[in-house]
Amino acid sequence: MTIRKITLFVSALLAATFAMAQTNGSNSPYSRYGFGLLNDRYSARTTDMAGTGLGSRSGAALNVLNPASYSAIDSLTFLFDAGLTLQNNYLTEGSLKVNARNTSLDYITVGFRLRPRLGFSLGLLPYSTVGYDFSRKSTMQTQAGEVTQTNAYKGDGGLHVAYAGIGWEPLRGLSVGANFGYLWGYRSFRHLFFLRCYHQYAAPPIFGQFAYL
Repeated sequence: MTIRKITLFVSALLAATFAMAQTNGSNSPYSRYGFGLLNDRYSARTTDMAGTGLGSRSGAALNVLNPASYSAIDSLTFLFDAGLTLQNNYLTEGSLKVNARNTSLDYITVGFRLRPRLGFSLGLLPYSTVGYDFSRKSTMQTQAGEVTQTNAYKGDGGLHVAYAGIGWEPLRGLSVGANFGYLWGYRSFRHLFFLRCYHQYAAPPIFGQFAYL
C-alpha cells in the first residue's frame, strides 16, 4: 500500500514540477538580484500562524520546517498538502503606475508513517522566484538633436527544492529528524537597449535600435 502511495505521489510531483515551470511567482524588480526573491517555504498552516509554527508537532498537519514532527503521524493517516498563491502587486515610480497580477503553485507535500514512532515525508518546495519586466528612459540633447535612450529589463525563472525527510521518536517526548533536498531550476535575464535620435534639421526622425541578450 505504501509503494502505491509513493507511486501516485511521484506522478503528482512530476505534474507539479511541470506546472511550477510554467508559472511565475513574482512580479518584483527586486527579484533581478541574486537568486531572486527567497521563499519562506512555509505551508498554509504555518503561514496562518505568522511563521511561528517551527516547533509545532501534530499528526494532522505536516511541518516541513521541523522534520522531527514527522514522528507524530499515526498509522491511519496519509497527509497531503498543496499550496497556491495569488498575488496582486501595485508598483509606482514617479508618474508611472503598474498593477501586476500572477498565480503560482507553491508547494506539494505528503507524509505518512513507516513504523511506530517513525514518519516520512517528501515533496516539492519553492526556493526562490524571478519575475520582472520594466524599462527606464533618459533623454539628452546633442548637436545632432534629441536622443532618447531606453533600457528594458526582463527576467523569469526560479529555483525549487525536491526533498525527502524522516522523523523518529526514540524516547517519549524526544523526536529527531532531518530533511534531504535537491536544488534545481533556471533563471533567464534579458537586457534590451534602444536609442532614438531625432535630428532637428530633418523632416522624418532618424531611428536607431540596438539590442543584446
